[in-house]
Amino acid sequence: MPSYPTKQTFVDAEDTTLNAIKGCLYDKTKVFLSKEDGNDFFQATDDGIILSTGLNVIVGGRSSGKTYTLDKICDNFDNVKYLRQFSLLQNDKENFKKLVTTRHSLVTENYLKEFKDVVLDVNEIDLKSNDISLEKYLSSLKKYASESDNLDTFSYITKLNLH
Repeated sequence: MPSYPTKQTFVDAEDTTLNAIKGCLYDKTKVFLSKEDGNDFFQATDDGIILSTGLNVIVGGRSSGKTYTLDKICDNFDNVKYLRQFSLLQNDKENFKKLVTTRHSLVTENYLKEFKDVVLDVNEIDLKSNDISLEKYLSSLKKYASESDNLDTFSYITKLNLH
């Protein structure tokens, strides 16, 4: 195998998919660091975790102890550059909560955008005024129907009398 600079890590994978890379990281024959390539190893925690001066990757499922392990490593050394989980997203919980609320509002707004105009129009309806207008219309319709019926009857009687 050719010798590569120690500041790079090479993974022997056929694909560049996340699952392929993850599979390689689990297989020690696919990814490794050696002393011959200029890497050194040291015990990082009191429970025996050994790390390299090269790249170290912690892989695990949710709640499997990754953050706990990183916290232990950070506590054992003075000169550690450790970006805590979610620290790049937000500096404090209140700002993070505002961001999530704002994003939720935007998603809701965009999702319901089609219905917004309809809802605004419906909100403008004066139900009392509509009821009065409807009653007036129905009364005039009934009056017209009654008068029309009377006119038809009168017309019929008039025609009979003329013959």
